[in-house]
Amino acid sequence: MTKKLNCDFYIGKIHRLSNRLMNRILLDQEIQDFNGEQRRILHALWQQDRLSQTQLANKTGLTLNTLTKMLERMMEMNLVERCPHEKDRRRKVICLTDHSKSLKDDYDRISKEMTEIIYQDFSLEEAKDFETCLEKILLNLERVEKEEV
Repeated sequence: MTKKLNCDFYIGKIHRLSNRLMNRILLDQEIQDFNGEQRRILHALWQQDRLSQTQLANKTGLTLNTLTKMLERMMEMNLVERCPHEKDRRRKVICLTDHSKSLKDDYDRISKEMTEIIYQDFSLEEAKDFETCLEKILLNLERVEKEEV
């Protein structure tokens, strides 16, 4: 490739803009129960509840240090709690609270709105192709990260 590409710049900017937009939508709809950053953790737990912190870090892409700080705040907000592991009572997993489970419909509605904004001028085929490219980028980055460990 001879042309200078700016993928990392665009992805970073998209990440920051989408978080700001999510926070604005939450504010406009008077939803103060979670913010744009916390939605990543909630999304992962809505997909599969009762995850270890390591599993949750892997699913969200957050470092363990960042995740730990965010989880502490989310526990104070009654969004998540530490629960005993089903098979090993000495271990703890992160669980959704009844309160956070009740927020899933709000999240789904806002997520749908965000998706419509993001793909506003895309055909369905373009959107699918774009997500395929994003998955490839993610796999490339995860592979290199694993090699460095």
